[in-house]
Amino acid sequence: MSIRAAGGILWRDATRTEFAVVHRRRYGDWCLPKGKLQPGETLVAAARREVKEETGWEVELADGAGEVAYDVAGEKKTVTFWNMTPKAGATQQPTDPEEVQEVQWFELRQGLERLSYAAERGIVRANVRQ
Repeated sequence: MSIRAAGGILWRDATRTEFAVVHRRRYGDWCLPKGKLQPGETLVAAARREVKEETGWEVELADGAGEVAYDVAGEKKTVTFWNMTPKAGATQQPTDPEEVQEVQWFELRQGLERLSYAAERGIVRANVRQ
């Protein structure tokens, strides 16, 4: 069986020079916002929901950012990501402190250094505007 999840690279704006990274208390890691699909939920809906839950921002989706896949307890987990920006006029809402301890914006180099997973660093690099 395969686990499906969705998330986003939340860029501060369309220039794609700064992005959000979340620190998850449960895992002690720094990662892109993402999470598993709920029953009947589409990938796009899950991506919007998860990014809002983990960062506190309502988002605008841009283009697809790609997928990463890895094993979790013997099952393959595939995460589909989108490039996103905060909605115009939106303000950040509080996140669930049990799930996400901190949300930080980083310039590209610092964000890549902060991310805990090589696959996520790769997907961010692949989506930087040249």
